[in-house]
Amino acid sequence: MENARVIQADFMQEKPSEKVDTIFMSLVLIHIPETKTILQTLYDTLNDGGELVIVDFDKNENIDPPKVHNGFKHNELKTLLADVGFQSIDIQTFHHGKNLLMNQDASLFMATCRKNNLY
Repeated sequence: MENARVIQADFMQEKPSEKVDTIFMSLVLIHIPETKTILQTLYDTLNDGGELVIVDFDKNENIDPPKVHNGFKHNELKTLLADVGFQSIDIQTFHHGKNLLMNQDASLFMATCRKNNLY
């Protein structure tokens, strides 16, 4: 792809100086304790009309991990995304599997949303 490049950064330590059109996170949000803070940083990093795509685990009450979330409830994540300014928020579970999260059955969702929806 000629019009894409990867930016590697710890967004909890420093905000990137450049703006981007798309941010894709897969199994990352579950590891960040300050969910709303990172969502705000991601929002600030996007250009107007930019899209955030998150793939992560649905909430699993049977798991109590010491250093990560035990997944996310769709309605709670939607509220956090809306609170920081995202629009056109859609969250759908797309996969259920055995032993996916800490040797427990789990499901994965994909969330998509836009900054200042231009479409």
